Amino acid sequence: MKRLLWVFVISFVAFAPRANADSILNINITYVTAVLNVGGDVGLTLIGPGTIITASAGMACHPWCDGFPIPDLSSVAASQVFIGSF
Repeated sequence: MKRLLWVFVISFVAFAPRANADSILNINITYVTAVLNVGGDVGLTLIGPGTIITASAGMACHPWCDGFPIPDLSSVAASQVFIGSF
């Protein structure tokens, strides 16, 4: 058991200097647009210095965003936006 511990310690000391990682990517987003279409489809655009990210998303708003007149505005409420096809 003692030999196994020493093998582990020596291998750690031998291979630890070789371990490295990439730095964390830092993206600054300065402008965001979201367009809600009939049926709950959401188009997102995130813009920053040297960065443009576009995404399609969906929103569970079927009682009030299906293109019909909204009889009572109190029924309109924001819901979670899901990234991906909806």
